[in-house]
Amino acid sequence: AAQGGRPFPVQPGEVGVFLLYFFPGYFLYAALLGAIGSVCTTERDAQPFLTPISLMLVLPILLGIAIAQNPDHGVARALSFVPFLTPSLMMFRYTIQPVSAAEIAATWTTLVASTVAMFWVASRVFRTGILMTGKRPTLPEIARWIGAGS
Repeated sequence: AAQGGRPFPVQPGEVGVFLLYFFPGYFLYAALLGAIGSVCTTERDAQPFLTPISLMLVLPILLGIAIAQNPDHGVARALSFVPFLTPSLMMFRYTIQPVSAAEIAATWTTLVASTVAMFWVASRVFRTGILMTGKRPTLPEIARWIGAGS
């Protein structure tokens, strides 16, 4: 049955855009969670780090109604460039109203660059964090690990 005059609920272009954003977004969060996992020994230790991540995952849902009303609004477009929000916001915006190829390329490039950077950060944190078993690090300590030499 048609939905909104469309013969199929999901168009091939939407599937392509989904795949384009899914993989870098998945690996961005995987690297971030891997870094957290390397410095925390229990779920309780990890909770302060996971709360902001949960917020980043829920924020696009909370903004959904406003974005659905005006997907090309400046705030929606600006938030589409925030790497942790990019995968869900761009998919949401694209299914409501097609987004320009230039904006897709720009947000995807930002997402991929951020994913590469997050893997670099995660590798620095992992290298030091995995050796510090039993000691709960502070945020300043983690920042020092990231900035530490090769």
